[in-house]
Amino acid sequence: MPIIPKNERKRPGRKPRRIYKDYEKDYHSQFWRNFSKKYRQDHRHCAICQAEDDLVIDHSIPTRIGGAMYDIRNMAVLCRPCHSKKTGDEMKDIYMNSKKNEDGELIPVKKPYTSRGQP
Repeated sequence: MPIIPKNERKRPGRKPRRIYKDYEKDYHSQFWRNFSKKYRQDHRHCAICQAEDDLVIDHSIPTRIGGAMYDIRNMAVLCRPCHSKKTGDEMKDIYMNSKKNEDGELIPVKKPYTSRGQP
């Protein structure tokens, strides 16, 4: 019977660990958790529908395509339904409405979020 090195053995009853992509790693840091918690405390309503429940931080220009992670000009607080809808539609005109900040990351030229009933 061959001897299998310890680090190559299958672990029974456990899923293999997920390997995060580069743009996902920041979302799992303690700094991001603290930053997002504070930002959501300061902005308690969805920027689109004014809902107060189930809020998440949305990056106007996604970090996976070079959007700024911690630049507040690239952030808005959205409820999950609005975030899902926006994420599904977002790749259509991202590059036409963005510019680079001082660090070379993409930020929106103007905030695309407005409350309903307002221009």
